[in-house]
Amino acid sequence: MKPLEFLHTVGAVRLLERASRAAAAPVAVHYIERGQEGPRILGVGQCAACRTVAALPGGSAACRASRLQASARASRRDVPVPFLCPMGFACAAMRALPGEAFVFTIGPYCPSEAPEALEDEARAGIEALDADWTGDLGELLADIRHVPASAVPEIAQWTADNLAALWRAEQERESREIAQAATPVPLEAENPAPNHLPLRMDGPPATHAGAAAIATALAGGARGQVRQLVEAALAEVDAGKRATLPMQRARAVSLATSVLEAAERAEMDTAPAWRLMPAFIEKAQSAKGTLPLRDAALEVLGELARRAARGALADSALEELHRLVLERMPENITLEEVATALGQHPTAITHRLQRKFGLSYTEYVAQLRIAQAKELLRRTRLRINDVAMRVGISDISNFGRLFRKVEGVSPAQYRKRFANPSSSARRAAPSE
Repeated sequence: MKPLEFLHTVGAVRLLERASRAAAAPVAVHYIERGQEGPRILGVGQCAACRTVAALPGGSAACRASRLQASARASRRDVPVPFLCPMGFACAAMRALPGEAFVFTIGPYCPSEAPEALEDEARAGIEALDADWTGDLGELLADIRHVPASAVPEIAQWTADNLAALWRAEQERESREIAQAATPVPLEAENPAPNHLPLRMDGPPATHAGAAAIATALAGGARGQVRQLVEAALAEVDAGKRATLPMQRARAVSLATSVLEAAERAEMDTAPAWRLMPAFIEKAQSAKGTLPLRDAALEVLGELARRAARGALADSALEELHRLVLERMPENITLEEVATALGQHPTAITHRLQRKFGLSYTEYVAQLRIAQAKELLRRTRLRINDVAMRVGISDISNFGRLFRKVEGVSPAQYRKRFANPSSSARRAAPSE
């Protein structure tokens, strides 16, 4: 797949849409080559100020000149580059893909630290382009959002990291398909095992398999489960040998946005949580470790829980479902047993989970089992078959297959990578 084709895939466009919502500003992608900017490849959103400036004489050329200079620096340095547009509005440029000539920009926005300068700079910028302009300045600035100055570059870095991870995954998928096409398949291989991408530590994943599970837990009021799932996601970076603070921060931002997206698909009210995102990203940027990152993420997600708990948004059936499954985790609790306890038809429970979160009952329980298993693998030295028994899976082979399906690695590989060396040892962990 060519880079241009990749940037138009659903996953890439969705990432850019997330960045636009998190920054409360438009996002645009351009191709930069030999000091020249090509036409806009794609974009998400546009503000009234940009439309007005583009219609003024020389407006588009002035915007392009300021954007091109920042884009060139961003391409050379592979870091977010803040810049000012001709109207004096803040923007940020960042290379979209490693080694490629595509650059995306986020903006315009107004740094919340200096909102008083917005009107004067906008008026001066418009007068420089057209001294006779007589439009309504207040209307022009109505959709320019006030955002912490440090937040947008952090969002740009997060977006680039996730685009790079998606791009690598796509290249690996194509390489596997080519290799498989060149390799004869034995006739007896009627049920080949599915391929899974390995768990990465060179950047945050673009999506989180646990995002739907966290959104489900939020809708069901299971805050303890939410905390456990969030801690698990952040601990996987914190315990990695090559983990750095920027990686931990990017993982926290990626996780929060993935959960918000899952919550939107479940028709939860996410608008208040999205409004907290710039402040959350600013906190993440200054966080010095996993605990402050966890607390900042839980603050944003807690807003979802509060909204879900109000009025008609409350889902008592999901809350009871969580309670039943978590209480009987070491057992094999079936959908029929849950349905009987809830006084509902099994199909109604399945439809609720699938409609809201894209999970079947089996997938939902599997997510909870694996989340608990990961906690035990990280924090204890229980034997792997004992961990399996603790989460209600008596056959260690089934446990290994399920763990691989959800996480992409075996339980032993996960433990080796993410085990907490300071955890209390109960038994020596055996080799797999």
